[in-house]
Amino acid sequence: VFYNIKTLQTACEAILRLAIDEENCINLLVTADQYNSRLVYYAINYIVDYYHIISSKPDAFKEVNEKLMKMIVDKLPVVMDRNIAHKYI
Repeated sequence: VFYNIKTLQTACEAILRLAIDEENCINLLVTADQYNSRLVYYAINYIVDYYHIISSKPDAFKEVNEKLMKMIVDKLPVVMDRNIAHKYI
């Protein structure tokens, strides 16, 4: 069986999108960014939705580069944004 790479990538992204959780969202975000995957946006949305849980873990964002952290902060609600932006950017 031969697969078109783009079709295979899309199928894998769909499966990974369903598997995003508090434990893997940061790793998935960083990896998706390395491969220019649309999963970046799904991971960011997940991180924003569950920010209160994810940010409570020590060093939760240590692997996240400045560009991705800015994307996360930009999506956070305005009240949260003001309180945390100075910590990461």
